[in-house]
Amino acid sequence: MFICFFLIGLQKHSLLAQSTVFGADTLQRVEVEVFKSKVQWKSSPISVASLSSKELQPYAPISMVPVLNQLPGIRMEERSPGSYRLSVRGSLLRSPFGVRNLKLYWNQIPLSDATGNAYLNLVELTDLDG
Repeated sequence: MFICFFLIGLQKHSLLAQSTVFGADTLQRVEVEVFKSKVQWKSSPISVASLSSKELQPYAPISMVPVLNQLPGIRMEERSPGSYRLSVRGSLLRSPFGVRNLKLYWNQIPLSDATGNAYLNLVELTDLDG
């Protein structure tokens, strides 16, 4: 009998706890700006490198490994034909192969998937223009 009253008392207490109604708060819109002023990419305070078509021409269509290895902070290896490993300033410390933790874009289209992996074998060196 005591157990029955105890269980009824617990149910009544839980119903009273849910009787308070809270209103949902609406969050204000947030805008993120990369640069406060209109800064040209060459004069921005970040590390930027560019290769011209003249610099790409001697290597086309053979391999983009020597092309990217001439840029500071970049190390690229070809593990097997069409399988590349790209490290930007030590980004591959825990990745045995592939391209991880980099957002790569091709003509403003992301080459990286949702996990941060990018597949460079999708890019033909002959399609690069400087």
